[in-house]
Amino acid sequence: MRKDRDKYFRRELRRPTDGASPAERTGERQPRERLFAQLKDGLLEKYEQLSSKYETLVKKYESSSIEDIGVYRLGWWALRTSASALALVRGSNIVLTNHRWQELETGENSDRGWEPLATDEPQRRWTSLHHLALETAAALLARPEVDSSVTRYRRSSGEQVVEVRSERIPTAREMVALLVHDVTAQARADTELRIAREALNRRHRLEAIGELASGVAHDLNNALNVMRLRLDLLGRELADAGQGEHLKALARIVDDAGARVARVHDLSRRQSDEALEPVQLQAVIAEALALVRTELEQHALVEGRHIRLVSSIPELPPVRANAAELKHLFVNLLLNARDAMPLGGAISIEAERQDDFAVVTVADEGTGIAAEHLERVFDAFFTTKKNGTGLGLSMARGAISRLGGSILARNRPGLGAEFVLRFPLAMHDEPPAPAPAPGPPPALAGSLRVLLVDDDRDCLEVTQAVLQAEGLTVATAPGGADALRRLGEQSYDLLLCDVGMPEMSGWQVAQEARVHWPAMPIFMVTGWGAELASASSRPIRVDGVLGKPLDVGELRSAIRSASERVPR
Repeated sequence: MRKDRDKYFRRELRRPTDGASPAERTGERQPRERLFAQLKDGLLEKYEQLSSKYETLVKKYESSSIEDIGVYRLGWWALRTSASALALVRGSNIVLTNHRWQELETGENSDRGWEPLATDEPQRRWTSLHHLALETAAALLARPEVDSSVTRYRRSSGEQVVEVRSERIPTAREMVALLVHDVTAQARADTELRIAREALNRRHRLEAIGELASGVAHDLNNALNVMRLRLDLLGRELADAGQGEHLKALARIVDDAGARVARVHDLSRRQSDEALEPVQLQAVIAEALALVRTELEQHALVEGRHIRLVSSIPELPPVRANAAELKHLFVNLLLNARDAMPLGGAISIEAERQDDFAVVTVADEGTGIAAEHLERVFDAFFTTKKNGTGLGLSMARGAISRLGGSILARNRPGLGAEFVLRFPLAMHDEPPAPAPAPGPPPALAGSLRVLLVDDDRDCLEVTQAVLQAEGLTVATAPGGADALRRLGEQSYDLLLCDVGMPEMSGWQVAQEARVHWPAMPIFMVTGWGAELASASSRPIRVDGVLGKPLDVGELRSAIRSASERVPR
């Protein structure tokens, strides 16, 4: 093309001028050659500019075509390989589907049809996924204010469950895209969790009656303990006054009442009680998190609030507990944390070892607990929820107390609430030494220093009087913290500690005492009947457990056992 253009300019320059002399023609040719040379240069520059633009447009078109082809191929591949069924509905026709959609339509269960999973929706049946899709798209198009919807359906017979998500195409108002995802496993997990929660609620209701009866039995045993020991002291004073028969009759009445209270306590005990065994907290908490995670994801989808689970559970020594009971306990705490966060947030569960205890903290980023409710959240039947039973936290405290641990509720400034759980680590059981025969304490008993711990003032006073009547030196403490302080100030030859005390249980006092004063004999005193009679049911190793009402003969046996271990 360039050669033809140059030939044209040279031919024009050689063309003679009509009627002009050779000299004139030579004079005219020179300025005209310069003019044509300038014109040639300008045309060449424009031509090169146009050629460059043309080449740029060609390359851009080629690149755009390659990209469009790649996007098309990638989209088609996604349609063919997606695990979800995809369909495009235009008007009253399905214009595009993928392979998974065809599998659901023509599979071996295609003749079973579909029905809504939610029980609150009108019960009806669609004979095929095709009809379900068309009706779902029509329902969405009939509501201009709604751009998308999510509904779950199940096979009319069988357990397969799918989630149908429909969405209006923004650029074409009469087109709807549908995505059908198989959520059978998630629906099964939701059902298992719901059944577990219903069973747990039923169990809570039954146990609440047992807890109340057990609490009444505990208080009656405390009262009978005071009566029995007062009768013993009165018998010492009136031994020579001819009132022995009357006192013996009263003692028998107290013993009969104690036996009846014990039967009430046995009836109140959980029918599902199992022997405690070493349990790994890490595994139990992992199972609880797996159960709760499905529930949280469903709520996030329906309610639009995002809740994260954050866990940090190192490997710890085992605790002595019942694995199923602990799992339900943590599930209940995690779901309570979810309910406390109406705007979403993070639920964290952490664990660490503190001396011979495993400490687990469950915290949320919710609204916290009202100050006036902090002391009541563990009361049976107390709840701030509209549909709550008020039994979950009460049962949690009862279960942890039986394990020798404790649970505390508190608020984090500006960060929600947290529950702190303490579990005594499992100790290697040692066979208990045979109890010596009842009898008068040895002469050395007079030099025994005894620390008596009980939060019931009447029990504390009368037990102290009986021990002093046996010739012992007795110091008293009305609670666990005061007992540990006294142990740190002075050494003692025997620790008699009540089990059921607020803030710090007797088992926690015994655990601390065993760590710092391992040689000191420890006997627990409880009004919970024979629940801790066997060594295998005790959270930690102690020298013995004395039940209320206290038998003076058993008390003397404990004194004898302690006196034999005092260096002479």
